[in-house]
Amino acid sequence: GDKKYLTLAKKFSDLSILNPLLNQKDALSGLHANTQIPKVIGFEQIAKVAHDANWANAADFFWQTVVKNRSISIGGNSVREHFNPTNNFSSMIDSREGPETCNSYNMLRLTKQLFLANPSANYVDYYERTLYNHILSSQSKTGGFVYFTPIRPAHYRVYSSAQEGFWCCVGSGLENHAKYGELIYAHSKTELFVNLYMASTLSWKEKGLTLTQQTNFPNTETSKLTIKVNKPSSFAINFRYPAWVTNNTLTIFINGKKQVVTKNAAGYASIQRLWKTGDVVNITLPMHNTTEFLPDQSNWVSFLHGPIVLAAEIDTLKPKNLIADGSRMGHIAAEALFPIDKAPLIVGAKDKLASKIKSGAANMQFNASNLIYQAQYKNLKLVPFYEIQGSRYMLYWPYTNEAGLQEKLAQISKIEKAKNELDAQTVDMINTGEQQPESDHNFKGEQTENGTFLERHFRNSKDWFSYELNNRNLNGNKLRLTLYGKDKNKNFEVYINQILLTTINLDGSKGDGFYEVEFEIPSTLRKEKMEVKFVAQQKSQVANIYEVRLMK
Repeated sequence: GDKKYLTLAKKFSDLSILNPLLNQKDALSGLHANTQIPKVIGFEQIAKVAHDANWANAADFFWQTVVKNRSISIGGNSVREHFNPTNNFSSMIDSREGPETCNSYNMLRLTKQLFLANPSANYVDYYERTLYNHILSSQSKTGGFVYFTPIRPAHYRVYSSAQEGFWCCVGSGLENHAKYGELIYAHSKTELFVNLYMASTLSWKEKGLTLTQQTNFPNTETSKLTIKVNKPSSFAINFRYPAWVTNNTLTIFINGKKQVVTKNAAGYASIQRLWKTGDVVNITLPMHNTTEFLPDQSNWVSFLHGPIVLAAEIDTLKPKNLIADGSRMGHIAAEALFPIDKAPLIVGAKDKLASKIKSGAANMQFNASNLIYQAQYKNLKLVPFYEIQGSRYMLYWPYTNEAGLQEKLAQISKIEKAKNELDAQTVDMINTGEQQPESDHNFKGEQTENGTFLERHFRNSKDWFSYELNNRNLNGNKLRLTLYGKDKNKNFEVYINQILLTTINLDGSKGDGFYEVEFEIPSTLRKEKMEVKFVAQQKSQVANIYEVRLMK
């Protein structure tokens, strides 16, 4: 091809994202997640065309850090569309706006590219996990698609409607569910890779091969593959040895004869032989129960059977509205949050949790009655998360051991009480510096910047910026701002509907931490839609604003 297009592609590349990755540095916290993933897809494609090992390593480092440090058990990532700190997933537990489906769509695209460049079962393990647990679970039986998948205890998801909702996750969703066959198989000139155990038929015309795979995975642990070739042909078939299958337990029989199974460095059991029409391969993939805590290792646990994430439907808490309306915020599950201190609590020795999960009456049904503390929840059934629709659910469970039970109960209750009191007093709020909340509140400004400090988003300005607050039923009468205690020499004015509300002069005397200030809004300024505007005084600037709340 013409090298000028490669040169142009490099000029379009975002160096603020690329350079840290080239240095094997994760600088992603606070960034809008699904803006970055497509950039890295581009980096990897440029690396392929330019034969640039450094760019290839940068793309792979991004994948490694997102998968290992930023993704939860279903394979998804982000809170309110942004990468949260790797050492603090509390915002994901608290939020209605958990992992975004588009993120996983693009992570699977990146995963496929990396696999094709360097075939490894590690990539396919993630691909399989995300495909079954996030992507498959994101479409309703009536065809609607999910935007956010909350992991907050006993919350739920809403689905798009055919005529009113066409979000980004609907566009990618239309593709998601037509792509299940995309990476079941792959091949080089001389080798075939069986990546996913999924009922399918492969036609490899160059080899004159038709391979038919029959399986009911994950409801069964076996798969049968039947070979048909135009003429006997010698080549290798590489069967993926999944990470969730323990060593020395995967078995392969060819025409009834047990094979010696060795997992190679790429994570495959490779069998080289002369293949003939009628050859039958039977493979067994023993599945067992495991637990997975959040990446920050906080006490929130998820249960899995093989690669399948298990969750529990809480039947008594069915949401009223599962189909999103056409409103700007319709994609968010907006009904009442269930108190975290009332959610089912898992109690037991951490290394014994998986063994306490018992099989239920039906296939792929389990119970955790030996682990659940509260009597009213002991009959909850654990089933594949992708089966749960139309109800609230438990995906991640609060956990403690026996010794810490009473302390855990008191801690959860105290934290939840404070959050509930704040939520009850909040009419509207803006997570400043975050793309979606600012867009939702009609952000405007001049000479303004956003960023993160101490893992919190902010916005500041050398001139001005503004938002539109929604004062439902005129309940809001106070403006609450979150600032940083050591900010100094920052002098700015705050206006409501173009009328001066207050002047703020910061001298750095509030200590090394965040704090809140509140200002009464005169009744004459209270309207259903209120513009709050921050204006820098002459030769000064608007300080970092970390949060804006309209309070009762």
